[in-house]
Amino acid sequence: MKTFTTKSGYQIIQLLSGRANVWLVEAGSIRILVDTGITLNRKKLLNKLNPESLRSRDSASLRLNFLLLTHTHFDHCQNAAWLKNRLGCKIIVGESAKEFVRMGYTPIPGGVTRWARFVVRLGRKFRPGFTGYAPFQADMIVKEKFTFALEGVNLEIIPTPGHSSDSISLLVDGEVAIVGDTLYGMVSGKAMPPFADDVPLLKQQWKVLLDTGCQWFLPGHGKPISAALLQKFI
Repeated sequence: MKTFTTKSGYQIIQLLSGRANVWLVEAGSIRILVDTGITLNRKKLLNKLNPESLRSRDSASLRLNFLLLTHTHFDHCQNAAWLKNRLGCKIIVGESAKEFVRMGYTPIPGGVTRWARFVVRLGRKFRPGFTGYAPFQADMIVKEKFTFALEGVNLEIIPTPGHSSDSISLLVDGEVAIVGDTLYGMVSGKAMPPFADDVPLLKQQWKVLLDTGCQWFLPGHGKPISAALLQKFI
């Protein structure tokens, strides 16, 4: 598993990769899970969170304060309702997601490439069976920049719309940003995801992210992107 350690000793641990990245942030006494992956990865996710808890079937010792969803497309949030019910964690989403999560369906974004547009047409045809998720209620709605009011904890959330209207990013200790699909790390030399609701707005968020001073950006898919590389994309 890939791990980042900040100057304050915060840990950002990659729990899942493949279909979508899932990150665990440990900042002092706070544990934040960022995204959840798909239903098929549920057992693997819980095992990575706490192997002993899984074997004993006792989740009491598995402390998770928050679940932050960088956005609510199905591949990032299909385990959200299950985790909330099992662990009692508070779920954080972007403002426009509050209605989506009650329905258990977030509209699929448009395709940026010809192949992606074909996938979108196919996905919309079969919604929400394939692209839906179990409905849940969000505990915290992010409308603008939010700073955790906890002494000694340097964590911020900022809206980063473009890929989707509800996209948000978590800034950890001013060094690492977990950005969901605002950046795409699957193709070398490119940062544009294959799907986006508003491409010009999405590109504006790259400048917003770079201005945070973070040195690493962890996307929802693929490899981390350095600030130097993001500057080239801009």
